[in-house]
Amino acid sequence: MDTSKFTKRVYGAAIVKAVNANYNADFTKMPRTLPSGIVYATDKALKYTNRYFWYKNYPEDKILYFTRYKIVENGQGQYIPMSLRELYENLFGAMERNSKKHTGNKMMLFYYDGEKAEGKLPSLKPSALSKYYKELDEKPAYAAEFSRMATEALECKIEEVESSVFDEPGYFYVSKNGEAVMLNLEDSVMESAIEDLDIYFFGKYDKIKVLYNLLNCLDVRLFGVTFAGNANVSIHGPVQVCSGVDRFFYEGGVQNLSYTEQIKSPVRNDKSNNKEAEMTTIGSASKTMEAHYVHNFSINPKNLDDSLNIVKNLEGVQPIPGIFQSDIEKLKESLRCGATFYDSTSKAGLENEVLIWVELKEGSKQVIPNFTELISVSREKKVVVDLSNVAELLNRKHMKEQIDKVCVYYNSLYTELKGIDNSGFSLEELELFESNTGK
Repeated sequence: MDTSKFTKRVYGAAIVKAVNANYNADFTKMPRTLPSGIVYATDKALKYTNRYFWYKNYPEDKILYFTRYKIVENGQGQYIPMSLRELYENLFGAMERNSKKHTGNKMMLFYYDGEKAEGKLPSLKPSALSKYYKELDEKPAYAAEFSRMATEALECKIEEVESSVFDEPGYFYVSKNGEAVMLNLEDSVMESAIEDLDIYFFGKYDKIKVLYNLLNCLDVRLFGVTFAGNANVSIHGPVQVCSGVDRFFYEGGVQNLSYTEQIKSPVRNDKSNNKEAEMTTIGSASKTMEAHYVHNFSINPKNLDDSLNIVKNLEGVQPIPGIFQSDIEKLKESLRCGATFYDSTSKAGLENEVLIWVELKEGSKQVIPNFTELISVSREKKVVVDLSNVAELLNRKHMKEQIDKVCVYYNSLYTELKGIDNSGFSLEELELFESNTGK
């Protein structure tokens, strides 16, 4: 792993080919379209293929923003996706606080979810709670109810709570005479109140340590993240990806020929109450006949500087210089083959087609406009990707002086590049894996 710092700025475009496939569906399961009718895909679609590729091929790297599941306790074999905080704690353990966390095992407030009770707020002295609300500029509507609870609540361990006495889910406390008392407040109000009290009495979350841990995730170092919750952290990612727009033109300039096909299932729907319950079910799948999505992207390592300056003096941890050279190699690799690697029924027919990588000279301040409208794709014997406008732009004198190298990756068996003769571009095959990965 090359841990040297990558400091150059990069511009480029990644072209993803979809033939009888659905790269990025909308909520109707049709390929996404702009108001003009042109097919497009969000930046998240490309980023997902990158994250999937890293997650499967580089297990030593931490990937934060990727769906993982947890088993629901006493959920009778149920599992659900993790929340963002749970993803963080899955990688780094409990979120750090900047003061001593409550270590007692007695609670004053509980939540019953219909099957079990869970402690939600450690015991607080009534006087301390009254003082907290008194010092607030504006006392919340629930202050009186929480103050009464602190006076009446019996400090209990979770195993001392008899959850079977409740008829419905809700927040409750156990009074000193042993009765369960439900609080009639909305869940969102309760969650906000509990979080405020928890932070005030038992310590704020250590945002600097959380920021440092997030920067240890490969996808966060590259794409950034907005981490909302107990510790709100925002990281401006160096890699900015645009939505991918279809630049494929059929004969006559036609775009976007999509279709829906009927699919018969070998099983019946046992939840149906009509005659359909006696028949096998029929579904549908929507695809586009052919599209070539051009995702423009840029890389500016300086986007991380503000975050790196915050964590640079954190004691007892390994410093993070910024984007590693190895991060960039993994990014290039996933941009060349991540979509091809990700294979499913709807994604069959989806492949990486071309990667244009324009690396500026060290310290260059040159900006390069979006490549998307400069590229057009057509089909003859092979797919023809016309880069003549890109070549004209990059070979202008003021541009050429600022560019260190231009590399175009493509598969010469399937794709023909047009308009780059004598351009000086370096042409390389779109390999699935670089030889140094060992894959």
